[in-house]
Amino acid sequence: MEAWMQKRIGDLFDVKAGGDLQEAYYSSYPTAEAQWPIYANSLENKGLYGYTSRPRFSGNEVTITGRGDIGHAEFRLDAFDAIVRLLVLLPVIDYVIIHELCHTLIMKHTVKFETLLNSHCPDYKQAQAWLEKYGNSL
Repeated sequence: MEAWMQKRIGDLFDVKAGGDLQEAYYSSYPTAEAQWPIYANSLENKGLYGYTSRPRFSGNEVTITGRGDIGHAEFRLDAFDAIVRLLVLLPVIDYVIIHELCHTLIMKHTVKFETLLNSHCPDYKQAQAWLEKYGNSL
């Protein structure tokens, strides 16, 4: 049996902290504009704080509470916003797969390619930066 390999979370994900509430885009209830959830460091209602018209995260990410009940993880499938010290783990591997799939339609890194990539992976620039910094350590 092989030994377990130890990795830090930051070696596998791009880790972001939620930050300040974007009050201009906030609503305490869902509306036609503010339809995406805002999550905070709470276990109550899975951390739901309110709704936003400008989600900063595209979904398919994990959030981890960084205050209170530290370390509680939730998978977030759809677009959302995170506030305060809620940690968001951005899976870099999704970017790599989407990037390569985009190459099946457009071979070169052109503006058209970037537009296609952005339409499927809005956080791709963050993932690219993470890979440039940590990619060799994987």
